[in-house]
Amino acid sequence: MADYNWENNIDYPAIKETLLSFRDEFYYKVHDYVNFYCDFFYIPVINHFKNFVIKLKPKLESKLTENFSFFMTIRIVHDSAPLPGVKLNDVLLSSGFTLDL
Repeated sequence: MADYNWENNIDYPAIKETLLSFRDEFYYKVHDYVNFYCDFFYIPVINHFKNFVIKLKPKLESKLTENFSFFMTIRIVHDSAPLPGVKLNDVLLSSGFTLDL
């Protein structure tokens, strides 16, 4: 599923950027009990193409029983022009369990 968004900040004179965001989701069934998901965002600033943000969030999920599963996610965020004090790249690894009721 792809999603595209256009945002023009004319109503906010303090923000002098025009954003266009692209989002795509990917799903692949590896096995009957193993699924792979990936969420991808690309957000460039239209009037300054060297300024962009990329977010990538792959997720691997394995069903342990019919209603109980384990997942592992890594989130990667890259900002080409971060604000002072903000990292250029941010990586977060998380895991957990899901219970479907």
